[in-house]
Amino acid sequence: MLKFIKNIKKIFSGKEPEQIEIFLERLDDWFDKKVSELDYNDYFQEYFKQINEIKERLTKKIIGLQEAEINEKEHKGVDDRVRNIVKGHRDNYSREIERFIENLTVIQKEFFSTLNDYQTILNFNQNLDETIDELAKRTAKSYQASQHLFFKEVEEVFKPMGELNLLIKNFNKKEFDKKLNELSEIGQKIKQFNEDKKKKENFEEEIKEKETPLKNKRNETDNKEKELEQLKKSSEYKVFLELKTKKENKEKEIKENGNVAFSFFSKLNKPLRKYERAALDDKLIKKYLENSTKAFFNDEEMEIKEVLQGLKRNLDSLNFEEKQKNNFLELIAKSETNFLDELFSTNKKLEEEKNTLINEINRNEITEKIENKKKEVNSSKNSIEKIEKELEDLKNKLGKIDLEKLKKEIKEKIQNLFFVEVTFSSS
Repeated sequence: MLKFIKNIKKIFSGKEPEQIEIFLERLDDWFDKKVSELDYNDYFQEYFKQINEIKERLTKKIIGLQEAEINEKEHKGVDDRVRNIVKGHRDNYSREIERFIENLTVIQKEFFSTLNDYQTILNFNQNLDETIDELAKRTAKSYQASQHLFFKEVEEVFKPMGELNLLIKNFNKKEFDKKLNELSEIGQKIKQFNEDKKKKENFEEEIKEKETPLKNKRNETDNKEKELEQLKKSSEYKVFLELKTKKENKEKEIKENGNVAFSFFSKLNKPLRKYERAALDDKLIKKYLENSTKAFFNDEEMEIKEVLQGLKRNLDSLNFEEKQKNNFLELIAKSETNFLDELFSTNKKLEEEKNTLINEINRNEITEKIENKKKEVNSSKNSIEKIEKELEDLKNKLGKIDLEKLKKEIKEKIQNLFFVEVTFSSS
């Protein structure tokens, strides 16, 4: 499409487009110079001069309307009510126009030459156009009503307002309006290009700054993991694992021994619960009923044996069936052997052996060294994860910047607007 437009321009102009080279670093300067060469200043100065002249005439005419008296010869038959209504509309119309005049201030500058100047003027004209349209809507009723008694004076105000409106509408139809919009688009593209170029440089610098510490942190983590593996292969750690296994086996033996005690006393639970009501030492029985294993291994004096003997003596009075009673008597008879003593002494021995192993484990410093090294490894990995996340965010932002696309858009717009063949280069 761009090539087609160039060919059309070439046919009608009879000349080749000018070949120009623009350094990207000085694109702003080139564009500002190109904009300043546009010969719009005289037109704008004349435009604002005409607005001021219309404003002066409006000021005089509105005073004339405000001070105007009703022509009695022409309006002799109009009653007072109608007169007051029309005067009210005249006053309202005058106030609105007067307020508009007070707020109408043109742009004053010795020379209009920059894109910002032109954009300011376009905005001024657009706002003024909208203001006049809104004013016309607000004053339509008052304007028409005022004409009934002040036709001449109202028309003398309306005439310069019409001239101003026409002046603004003609401004909007000028060819440079479209050209200024195109220039504004190029200016925005150049601004975006410069901002994105700066962002790209900053992102690339930040990425470079983070890649080095990331590499160092990865090497550091690898070394710490190797150190951790060496600790786990050490003879000290091997001893620790052996001690740990022995402790676990000892705990298993303690549990098995405890299960034997639990099984024994759980079978005596029913008779003990009945005997509790009659026994003198019911506190001890309660402990066994609540947790027989714990109560037994805390029973250093083996007081439970006396309780079981008391149970034996009172068993007939507890109303158990003969078979049940015989089972209980067998268990009590078992307690009269070394069965309970062996259970107790075995538990005590196993607990002592377990505590010895625990003390040996606690004296072994390898576990603390390994835990500390694990913390160091985890800390390094967390740092790596954080840097990698930051790098990913930066690269995503960098990937969204497309300077080549912007350069192409700027180049096409410049070539189309100024009929030139552009080559971008870097100094």
